[in-house]
Amino acid sequence: MSDMNLAEFSDYYSRQRRWPELFDIKHGEHFLDIGCGKGRLGAFLKQKFNAKVVGVEIFPEYAAVAAECLDEVLCGDIEKLDLSPYTGRLDHVVFSDSLEHLLDPESAILKVKSLLASDGSLLLSIPNVRNFRVTLPLLLLGKFEYQDEGLLDRTHLRFFTRSSIVNLLNRCGFSVESLKFDLPRNSKVGILNVVTLGLFKEILTSHFFIKACKKES
Repeated sequence: MSDMNLAEFSDYYSRQRRWPELFDIKHGEHFLDIGCGKGRLGAFLKQKFNAKVVGVEIFPEYAAVAAECLDEVLCGDIEKLDLSPYTGRLDHVVFSDSLEHLLDPESAILKVKSLLASDGSLLLSIPNVRNFRVTLPLLLLGKFEYQDEGLLDRTHLRFFTRSSIVNLLNRCGFSVESLKFDLPRNSKVGILNVVTLGLFKEILTSHFFIKACKKES
């Protein structure tokens, strides 16, 4: 990606994401934030939960910024980095809109599985390709147009529905403990979800927020 493109995506990598607070997080826990960008999510976890956060970021420019607010930042490709020093040490591994950018999400999940403590969990924010903003143009107009960001971000390499991400986690030895929808009650889609009694929540939500734990042996 060129410097110009990096500049264009700077705002995306600076956005505040607080969705992990939807789940039960204890103070002082240890996190690995994969695709940490400029460290905004990790900084939030540190500020609210006194967490210890290690970030992984592939772009050096953003990794340098994240290093100013996180406990440690590894600059490189998660699919290639040696993460063995963290084996069994982490309470949570976070994929915040990053799993869909990987060449082999299944291998990445299996790789980080060994990093989690026995009671550790994966926390994932996953775009929903079944969202009506994708499916209606596809069904009615035959359009599936990539964009600079969003559900059809041109840098997405994989696409997920609710069932496909749950099946992937199951194959990797995880069970979904909690799955939530991105349907704030003060948003148009949130109001529509209430009016329709939740019948269409899987096509209204833009993201799934998931907590998955390792299956018992």
